[in-house]
Amino acid sequence: MVIALAACFGAGAPWGWSHGLLFAVAGLLMLLRPPEGWSARGALWLAAAWIVPAVSSLWLPASLVAQSWRASLANVGIDLAHTISPQPEETRVMLMAMSAAGIVVVWALGHAADGNTRMRTATLFVWGVVWFTVADWLTGSSSPDDGPRFDFGFFPNRNHSACLLAMAAVVALGLTVQQLRRKRPVQACVSSAALLFLGGSLIARSPSRAGIALVLVGGLLWWAMLGTRYLRGQAGRTVWLMLLAAVLSFAVVDTVVKERLGGTLQTTIAVGDAAAPVAIGSDARVGVARDTVSMIAAAPWTGHGAGQFRFVFPQYRDASSDTADRDALHPESSWLWLVAETGLPGALLLIAALLWVSARAWRDIRRPESRCKALRAGCLAAALLPAIHGWIDVPLHRIGILWSSAVLMALALSAARPQACRIARLSWRVAAAFVALFALWLMRGEVNHTPRLPSERLEAVMRHAESVWWQDRKQQLAAAGQGIALPDPPPGADPLEQQIASLHQAMEPLPMHAAGHGLLGLLALHFDDRDALARQAFAAHRALDPQWITLPLDQAEAWSAIDEAATADLWQDALRRAREHDARWPVAVLPTVEARIRETAARSETLRQRADALLGEAQGP
Repeated sequence: MVIALAACFGAGAPWGWSHGLLFAVAGLLMLLRPPEGWSARGALWLAAAWIVPAVSSLWLPASLVAQSWRASLANVGIDLAHTISPQPEETRVMLMAMSAAGIVVVWALGHAADGNTRMRTATLFVWGVVWFTVADWLTGSSSPDDGPRFDFGFFPNRNHSACLLAMAAVVALGLTVQQLRRKRPVQACVSSAALLFLGGSLIARSPSRAGIALVLVGGLLWWAMLGTRYLRGQAGRTVWLMLLAAVLSFAVVDTVVKERLGGTLQTTIAVGDAAAPVAIGSDARVGVARDTVSMIAAAPWTGHGAGQFRFVFPQYRDASSDTADRDALHPESSWLWLVAETGLPGALLLIAALLWVSARAWRDIRRPESRCKALRAGCLAAALLPAIHGWIDVPLHRIGILWSSAVLMALALSAARPQACRIARLSWRVAAAFVALFALWLMRGEVNHTPRLPSERLEAVMRHAESVWWQDRKQQLAAAGQGIALPDPPPGADPLEQQIASLHQAMEPLPMHAAGHGLLGLLALHFDDRDALARQAFAAHRALDPQWITLPLDQAEAWSAIDEAATADLWQDALRRAREHDARWPVAVLPTVEARIRETAARSETLRQRADALLGEAQGP
């Protein structure tokens, strides 16, 4: 549980360092203390079978799936791998990370807990999340006087922090009732104080609407597992009093989350009477989900490769094209994300494994002789919340939430479990060694300043290249202001030339990184003999983001002082994209595009004439 909480606190840390350190600690603990046994071995085999469809994208040829966009990318010089995964090196690292995380989940589920250990571990989780909230309040950059705060917690996504708080609140509810039934009033008061603090944070501190919904869902699940008869007497009265306090607090206090929930309700009512395009455009999640389904249909059995969603998804944008000027890093759903990258069979296997373990835990809780029913039901309900939330967000891809859910599921299972045989223990040590070695491999890459994940490595190169580009631009502007010309650097010593070479090398395993091509083109424009490279890089960027309306305008602005014919061609592409957008969506973007064109054209008379000709055609019959 300490490892899971540490992963939650460090969720915003660099990917390589955070995962390397977490996997190293987990691997060491797994080698020292292997699992005692599993109470749902069938679920274990189902989860292990996921790797078969997941790795198939690394060796099956791309011709087996419908990927017509590959031809258009080849036409602009983008050379992809011949496997289903267009960038297999990224897929291999992501699959190793997903496998390592899954092994830790199995390790957590393999440990039984008696009554006292279950109470201590659940208490540690609840108060660890309380400290998570307090630490966020102490280190937060916003104060109540600064206006509404829309960041919350140490996860990059506030909804994931709210999911964690909701999990802890449901466990605290189970703890409180369990301690009341054991006639431990002091411990019950402490747990109820934690529950009230977590509930108050979800209402007054967190701006996430998901947290409120998840607490309600978790509480109803917990109640349904126990039944009405279990909540009689003092325990029942305590639960109803806390529920009444929460409802009154939510009704009386004006908070950001209350305002957002009201806005959501109004939007839902309005969308219910609207046409389909308006309904899709009112919430980006709906359009992204529809386009993700189209992406899945192109490769349903294998997926497009782990780690490939954000690169491949722009080729399938249609219903979400209204929001295409924003990158979609994921499909707003852990389950859709999993299917899109690793295939439908693998996702179904994991869902079946989750249902198998949950059914086993619920059956154990319902037995008459079972002990700690209230706490175990709270742990089971809390463990299921990320899977439920995963249909409309991506909490299962946050390793801290995933591991927390696994530990809580282990607490919900019965302590009586079949012992692992000798072969199982040996296999386990091999798996634990894989986790530890993978962690060392990740951290060695970080020490050598060459991250193992190609996207992380490329983005580090891009940050440095952008810094060099800005520094060069400042020097050029300062020299121009003084009326002097900077001397040309000696051959091979030009910083921008060096950054172009570094970008080329870093992009070899990631030819579909659109922003990398854009930066490469921008750097090439600084050289008189690199126009061909700039054209090819900009064309690749546009091909990789075919729905991005303002992209051709940005490129036209970069070309405007170099090549007026290329600038006009890019304006024409932007107008085409804008007209296609306005034909489908109620909010017109064509006036904004025309204003941008006229703003750039004001720099010269020739550009103004070209703009007048193009805009006249756009406004004509």
